[in-house]
Amino acid sequence: MDVPGYEIKDILHEGTNSFVYRAVRAKDQLNVIIKTDSQHSAGRLGARLKFEYDLLCALQLPGVQRPVSLERRNTGFLLVTEDRGSNALAEFMHDSPIDLIEILEIAKRIVSILKGVHQNNIIHKDINPSNILYHSEKKEVSLIDFGSASILSQENSETQTLDYMEGTLAYISPEQTGRMNRPIDYRTDFYGLGITLFQMVTG
Repeated sequence: MDVPGYEIKDILHEGTNSFVYRAVRAKDQLNVIIKTDSQHSAGRLGARLKFEYDLLCALQLPGVQRPVSLERRNTGFLLVTEDRGSNALAEFMHDSPIDLIEILEIAKRIVSILKGVHQNNIIHKDINPSNILYHSEKKEVSLIDFGSASILSQENSETQTLDYMEGTLAYISPEQTGRMNRPIDYRTDFYGLGITLFQMVTG
């Protein structure tokens, strides 16, 4: 994909509704990650990208991916965020087994990040190894992709339906499926984290 003003370096994700690229901004050579909506999903996902940008601007927490800009293009929106050179935890797990001490250190950092997110009444709702970035040399952990996130007060007032499920199916909590008469709260993030840690420990 050609993105004017940016040089695409790598494709991180290509899905039905969105694309994520690692890129360099031409005007100042800033390393960034670009998330953009596809043409057929521009309406719904465009609104989610704006919501995600506003949420990231409000959070400004250590360990949460920092926003750079939200840009409107003819084909939709671009959400531009910082790129600190980390890779998805899923990729790191796939390449080699992780030492138990390192797993515990990663877990401690993720829990600390989630604590800050939850104290701001935000639920991420899509905790999985692809949305956790890890820099193995710097030992940095960060949380990305708040596209499915919601504000706790709004979440508890909404009725869950089966028409559309947010999150990654293998990691979502039972209450996220709409099949349980239970509200979604901060515990849904710990459900996804538990599955992630299980994978890290067992392979």
